[in-house]
Amino acid sequence: EENLLTDLNIHIAYDTDVTEKGIEACMQTALMHLQQHCDVLGISIDLDGFDPADAPGVGTLEPNGIPLQDFLKSLAAFKAQDIQFIGAEITEYNPSLDKDDRTLETLRQCMLGLAPLL
Repeated sequence: EENLLTDLNIHIAYDTDVTEKGIEACMQTALMHLQQHCDVLGISIDLDGFDPADAPGVGTLEPNGIPLQDFLKSLAAFKAQDIQFIGAEITEYNPSLDKDDRTLETLRQCMLGLAPLL
């Protein structure tokens, strides 16, 4: 999979990159790369990539996941770029595993954060 992504010139931000540099810096780097190679942009958000405190209602918890507030701040990078945003998807929500609707609230916050981009 990694070889295919590299062959296709797709930028990869690994979990170690996000841990070391932060999600905002990784998003900026990705956007700079995308602007050079894309006319339009879509985003897919996997809720299982978030900190379990923010998203317990997923099938695979990520103990070192991204805090919701850090992710929401990183969306500002998209607003500052001149690239057409055409769509978004949010995946991996499992309501039966959610606790106190925390994942549902994370999903809602993500949608609200994306709304100005679409």
